[in-house]
Amino acid sequence: MKYVAVFASSASLANFRLPEFQFVAATLRVPITFLDDKIPWVAGGADTFWFSVFESPASRSELKALAERCALLRGVYTLFETAPTLEDLYACLEERHGSAAGSAGPSLASFPTTAATAFVGEDETTHLTSSTYSYQVETIGKKYSADAKRAVAEAVLKRVPRAGEVEWRQPGRAYYIFLQHAVENAPPGAQGWVSNGPLLRVFHCRLCVESSRSALLATYDLRKRPYIGTTSMPPEESLMMVNMSGVCRGHYVYDPFCGTGSLLIAAAHYGARTFGSDADGRAMRAGTEKGKTSPQMQQQRRLALAAYTEEQLCVLTEEERVLPNMITNFKLYCLPPPDRARMNFSAWPRTWHACALRLGSGGIFDSIITDPPYGLREPRKRVLLDLVMFAATYLVVGGHLTFWHPTTDHYTDDELPSHPSLRIVCNIAQRVSLKVVRRLIVLRKVAPVPIPPPSRESCAATKSPDDLRVDVGSGSDGSNRRGRKQSRPDGQDKIVANRQRNIELRAAKQAASHLANASHKTVGHSRPMETELASGRLGARDGLLGAALLSNPAANAEDEQNEETCQVLIPPNMSMGADDEEVCGVCLEPPPAGCFVELWCCGNILCVADAQQLGKCPFCREEPLVWNITKMVVIKGGGQTYAVGNGRQMEWDEVPESFKKKVAEQKEMEKCMDLRAKAQRCISDQGFWAPDCVHLTEAFHLCQSHELTRTELTQRKEAE
Repeated sequence: MKYVAVFASSASLANFRLPEFQFVAATLRVPITFLDDKIPWVAGGADTFWFSVFESPASRSELKALAERCALLRGVYTLFETAPTLEDLYACLEERHGSAAGSAGPSLASFPTTAATAFVGEDETTHLTSSTYSYQVETIGKKYSADAKRAVAEAVLKRVPRAGEVEWRQPGRAYYIFLQHAVENAPPGAQGWVSNGPLLRVFHCRLCVESSRSALLATYDLRKRPYIGTTSMPPEESLMMVNMSGVCRGHYVYDPFCGTGSLLIAAAHYGARTFGSDADGRAMRAGTEKGKTSPQMQQQRRLALAAYTEEQLCVLTEEERVLPNMITNFKLYCLPPPDRARMNFSAWPRTWHACALRLGSGGIFDSIITDPPYGLREPRKRVLLDLVMFAATYLVVGGHLTFWHPTTDHYTDDELPSHPSLRIVCNIAQRVSLKVVRRLIVLRKVAPVPIPPPSRESCAATKSPDDLRVDVGSGSDGSNRRGRKQSRPDGQDKIVANRQRNIELRAAKQAASHLANASHKTVGHSRPMETELASGRLGARDGLLGAALLSNPAANAEDEQNEETCQVLIPPNMSMGADDEEVCGVCLEPPPAGCFVELWCCGNILCVADAQQLGKCPFCREEPLVWNITKMVVIKGGGQTYAVGNGRQMEWDEVPESFKKKVAEQKEMEKCMDLRAKAQRCISDQGFWAPDCVHLTEAFHLCQSHELTRTELTQRKEAE
């Protein structure tokens, strides 16, 4: 029988409609033969992604399973006639069924199935199986009035056999007339303009099976999902990616950059077992501290939970209702939760080495579906090569690797890595912005990895993709204005204004908060640091400070808190003398000379001794389980000034002029401080450590052998 597939999706996914339909048909083994090439007005012209004519001997149950699986399909309709214009459709109907007077036309056997002005499908007289029917006229590209639609329906009814009564609510036979017009762009400055493009194609058909697209998108709507992130994949794209990967019930699906687990939810919906990993363990749990306390995210969580009944929410605990996590989404959707692991995917050769030894030439995963980092906010790395090499090793033969590749309009196939075991079966572009175009790449594993396996150099891409980070030029020389603005140090006026603002904000809440928060204690690490180093969870960068961390157990804290917590810093643009008029936010006393820190979360000032005893920030309630020093630290004393940070130690000649100016203004402070005393306060055994700063480790050992307590420092100042 001949059918027409009617698609529906967002405009950005128009190019994926027909490929998804083809992939799902291949996955479910539904035989389909497309007839678009035989119909000029269907295959040619503009906007050809709304309809597709095909022929299939499949039963209605098989077509129903096909339609319910597709996320970009509206439904499958039994095709009667299609023509480029309404006049051609009317002429075809009169020739098949007779004129309006009721004279019989030629039989279907004598009528050609293809003509220059019409294409004939199934015989409508064989579908008169119900006593009620309805006719609906739907348009694309142009708005029709109700009277115009009624006129088209009546013109068709005069030329086709009718049996039964009209029923609009629940008809036994639902007939449709689809009219597609060319979309025209509005002229500049036109108000109230209505598109009036020419008619491209007309379809006369009957509904066979309807898709479950609307129900799927309503169920997995991100607005109804309690736990989401800034990069959570929408359900339309997620379901489409899973369909393009050929996921079936019982398949094992892996997402190496799972984040909040949107792709894993789509895979679990179709019965797959899921496994997700991410370098940031917080995303796989309840998110960052900023996301937990954000008013916008709190409102989103309340609105999402309000969309469910109390019976549906009974599967959640009280903690999950207040602070949802990734598993909360799976519970609400009644899906099996995924296996999860905090893992840096760039280290996969070491992490998965034991699995490779056990598997040999076999694979683990049936599909790898992921959305890797795009490089918009951070430099791009060789993620694609790692993905291809990993998929070639751990995919089963016949498995699929599906991922988004961010690029530009200047894309070429040389940007993609290659492997002898993988073959590209899909490469479709989707525009994200004026500059960024991402392409959905689907690779199928067609053979095991050859012996000896290919090297990374032989599989690497021959062309580097374009840098997606936007460079804003300034002037005729095209210099990077944004980069120069970010690297420009703050002026003294701005520093003073920021401090004054912090003082005013702190005065209103200081009296009520400092007593309650002074009693908080630092929470210890739930896992010994020796276990972290032995298991390889600390990367090569963290290993540089391994000795210092192992000798400093008090500095250990939850690994997910090491990046975006309330950081206790001594910024380079901050005065370090006792001349400041600021007071400690806990003890309300001026701090000793140089013995104070500025909280990175809110900019308030605390004594070092008081800050080391707190478990939370007294002002914004952030929990600094590990206090990081990630900015440049100025160490003054001994007649010279050093800036330790950014992985090296700077000499006096390398210090910026803004720092030299501060040295001239703080000569009194330099008399009472030396290099070792300053380093002892910055990197003491009370919980400070600094990633990416190798020389800070040396200063740490230096301070252990030459300790200066707070009391000794105060006595030295009083003596001077």
